Amino acid sequence: MGFMDKVGEIGGKVYNTASKTASNIADKSKVVAERTKLKHKINEEKSLISKKYAEIGKKFYELNKNIMPEAYVEEITAISNALEKIEELNERINALGNETTCSSCGGKIQKDQEYCHLCGAKTGYESDKTDNSDEVIEVKADDIEVQ
Repeated sequence: MGFMDKVGEIGGKVYNTASKTASNIADKSKVVAERTKLKHKINEEKSLISKKYAEIGKKFYELNKNIMPEAYVEEITAISNALEKIEELNERINALGNETTCSSCGGKIQKDQEYCHLCGAKTGYESDKTDNSDEVIEVKADDIEVQ
């Protein structure tokens, strides 16, 4: 067996080993990709469950906030207090800016709007109807002093 035959044999072994390694890597990559895809789907389902739990809880709260079943007094009270605090904080935010809440639809409007742009309700703001910005002032040449 000559030198070139040995080189060819070694080259063939290297090729076979590299080919097997590449195939193994590709197979493992497919498994990792599939596992990742399945975990993503599991997380989507968990997210859906959490959302539905929240919806059930919200419905339960709305139905029972005035009844206060004994087993849920603490939770219902905490939610009610948090909602009141949120409303108070939103009012403070509105007071800092030029926005307020429409008493009719609850939408955000500018404080100086006479009518809500969302529902058309009168806001209670009265604009200054005596705005003199268009008033024309006449000045005669005799009124001007030249120094």
